[in-house]
Amino acid sequence: IFHLVVDLDALNKIEINSRHPVILGLRNILKTACLNDITTITIPALLVHEMAEVMTVSWCNRRA
Repeated sequence: IFHLVVDLDALNKIEINSRHPVILGLRNILKTACLNDITTITIPALLVHEMAEVMTVSWCNRRA
């Protein structure tokens, strides 16, 4: 089981690029899964307690 815990402020940034901590965390999870022959990973999308103003449809689509 992999857990990736992220500060909400880190996700509220407009730009998420390849060096963003969330992307780096996901990359490390995928690397570890590959090295240990794990073939199935389930990632819950938009797992937050409440929606914020910045979470518009276009915001969600950019992160999908």
